Amino acid sequence: MKGKKKTGLEKRLMAYTAAAVGALAMVPSAEAVVHYSGPKNLTVNPQNPVAVDLNNDSVTDFRFIGYGYQVSTPYSSGFGVVGIIPGTSKGVGGTGVIGVPGAYFTYLSYPTRLATGYNIQSSKDKWSNAYAGLLAGGLKFTSNGKSYSYPFGNFNNAAGCIGVRFNTDNGMRYGWIRFQGTSPSSGIVKDWAYEDSGGPIEACVAPAVNVPTLNQWGIMVLIALLAGMSLKALKTDKSGQDT
Repeated sequence: MKGKKKTGLEKRLMAYTAAAVGALAMVPSAEAVVHYSGPKNLTVNPQNPVAVDLNNDSVTDFRFIGYGYQVSTPYSSGFGVVGIIPGTSKGVGGTGVIGVPGAYFTYLSYPTRLATGYNIQSSKDKWSNAYAGLLAGGLKFTSNGKSYSYPFGNFNNAAGCIGVRFNTDNGMRYGWIRFQGTSPSSGIVKDWAYEDSGGPIEACVAPAVNVPTLNQWGIMVLIALLAGMSLKALKTDKSGQDT
């Protein structure tokens, strides 16, 4: 015994249902996203400190400062330094950088200049929780008509990425800040990025486009829209005859 033939209305309902299922099957699952600041090119010098808020939560995660002085004496000398300071506020904000402690002062560190593509993650990196990281610096002086210069820091007239970590309300997150040293007491904060799930991130690698994924609420809204479109189409369908 043959089954009853489907009406045009039933056929269209099946088509709408198939379309809805197909659309939902193409919805990407929620996944980690790298958030990129875009080009910034912020100048750091003794007159102009720079604050960096990686995740735009109105908390300064890191500060870049410059300091320098010049003394005119029989032994004229000059000193300059530019550094990064992790900042915390109520349990959130920057907590450390990838680097090694200073040789003489444990409250200072030397942040590592990371190569592009370096995989920043908590399990293998050496994190420094020092009060400040010395990015670049130098001491110059003259004695008996001779000049002497002692530069230090991994970003002295060099560019690269600083691996950073910071606390959020949802846990620890990892990121990078690209910095260009231009003198012992100045530099440029060029850009930054962080990964929003707590997973690793590649240093100095910026995503081409930040494409948002659909979360559970987004999927529910999509289902509602598809259902509404189907109902509207069924109401206006005039083909109710057997085929």
